[in-house]
Amino acid sequence: MKTKHILSARQFGKDEILEIFRLAGEMKEVYRHGPVQVLAGCKEVINLFCQPSSRTFSSFEVALDRLGGKMLCRLPSYEASSFAKGESVEDTIRYYCESYQPHLGAIILRHPKEGAAEEAAAVADDYGISIINAGDGTNEHPTQALLDLYTIWKRRNGNLDGVKLGTCNDLRKSRTIRSLCLLLARNFRVHTIYTCAPQGTASFPQDLMEELLDSNVSIWPTNNLREAADWADFLYMTRPQKEYYDNTEDLRAFQDFRITKDFLDFLPAENPCLIMHPMPVDSETFNEIAPDAKTHPRCIMIEQAANGLPIRMALLKMLLCPN
Repeated sequence: MKTKHILSARQFGKDEILEIFRLAGEMKEVYRHGPVQVLAGCKEVINLFCQPSSRTFSSFEVALDRLGGKMLCRLPSYEASSFAKGESVEDTIRYYCESYQPHLGAIILRHPKEGAAEEAAAVADDYGISIINAGDGTNEHPTQALLDLYTIWKRRNGNLDGVKLGTCNDLRKSRTIRSLCLLLARNFRVHTIYTCAPQGTASFPQDLMEELLDSNVSIWPTNNLREAADWADFLYMTRPQKEYYDNTEDLRAFQDFRITKDFLDFLPAENPCLIMHPMPVDSETFNEIAPDAKTHPRCIMIEQAANGLPIRMALLKMLLCPN
């Protein structure tokens, strides 16, 4: 891997993305046939998760184990960390780097603050330790973007040029949408991305909008899920990111904006549209993918989530054992 850290979707070029996908295919076979000692003798890892996570947290843990690597320690919640007492990202990362060198090779960080991964990397550089951004606030989630794109790549038999992507629901707060759009638009021939959300919310943040336009990608907004599904190859649904909203009134717009089984059954057979979701689906409040739609053949979110393991195995191998 060309870079020491995994911080942003922006850092990956097309050739590197395709190499990660190739290696992920190999990693699927490694997982099926049992642990290997690829990372035995390599430096070790800390899982520093300061936001709730099940899939990202567990897939990094299993990925490391399958490759014969070692987890030095893990922190599965913000409340269990010194961040809850007001400690800065810089102080926390410096403590771990200073205390666990020379054995520490990487820190996998999930944090509610935008830019936390960059702050961590600036400190970790002093120690030659890598930072993997597992989500920093509403900013980015690059490893999720890689598994999302890998899912699309596999479904399209290795051809990402010209893919029609519809991004849906909480466009302003979703770090997974941001990272996926950047990864796709900067590296493949994509002409248009649909934005689909309730009335008054169907636009990206201004900085993302400008970056996509600079990559010659047009943005088509709509408030109609049916219109988006009629056009898109993939509809990327997200949950409303309620943890980032101070005013619950702002969340009411997302109520009843959902994919249902009837919605999917109504799509004609010749329509290729598949439904993705980074998970979790908010089944308590919004049901943005209704229970009766989750097992529909067009809904591929479980397949998508399962691709996180081989992608993260590939990334750990490339980062910790590049030879």
